Amino acid sequence: MAGEFHREAEGEGNLFNARDSGRRWPMNNLPYVFWLNHLTEVGCKWREVDFDTRAIVRGLKQEGFNGYLEVRMKGGTKRFTSQDIDEFIAMLLPVVGEKLRDDIKGPISIVPIPNSGMASGVADEFRCVELAKLVAKGFGPDAEVCAAVVWDKPREKSHKKNEYRHPDLYEPHMQLAEKPNNTVVLFDDVLTSGSQMIAAARMLTKAGFPPALGLVVARATKAQVEGKVFEKHNDELKLARDPFDFNGF
Repeated sequence: MAGEFHREAEGEGNLFNARDSGRRWPMNNLPYVFWLNHLTEVGCKWREVDFDTRAIVRGLKQEGFNGYLEVRMKGGTKRFTSQDIDEFIAMLLPVVGEKLRDDIKGPISIVPIPNSGMASGVADEFRCVELAKLVAKGFGPDAEVCAAVVWDKPREKSHKKNEYRHPDLYEPHMQLAEKPNNTVVLFDDVLTSGSQMIAAARMLTKAGFPPALGLVVARATKAQVEGKVFEKHNDELKLARDPFDFNGF
């Protein structure tokens, strides 16, 4: 039995259901959920929430950070440093998966946006798959992780080479490695421009597996956003291209 996704149709007050992995209803926009606002602008006075979010993002990326993340938990508070932040990530992502049930019904196939080294023919344990498994654990037994999208060859990390980000540059280098069995949920740990998620959504749609929803842990922002460290947000990515209007001359 395929999953079911509920979303308010544009211009209508009713809800529509997406069944059979959404394969008959390609959308112009991909709705997605994200939980953290990751500030990337350094030319402002950072707040405690900005430092806390950065620590979590560094933990997702397995990158070191100074200081600590202090978390209120049952029985008191605990401080996590770059040495043990993985322990906190292992607690956080199952909660993200559990809350995903508010947005989509199972069964679902969680498809991670591939890490730069996750390429065709490369056998390894990739961080994006590891994180997706933690989300699936929280969602429950009707969630599987499907590494459906891989690169044609290993790539240099985008944030390391400061490359121009555009879906048209990524999509030709993405390949279908596995066929999802259920409704597709695209997963990314950190969304910067959204170009890779858009490219993956387009590729999967062409292959017959259009995603119903995107799930993001943290979204990069250059502006400080009011709110808690961990708070649900909804947005959309535009999948359809804007054709060049020759009639506009």
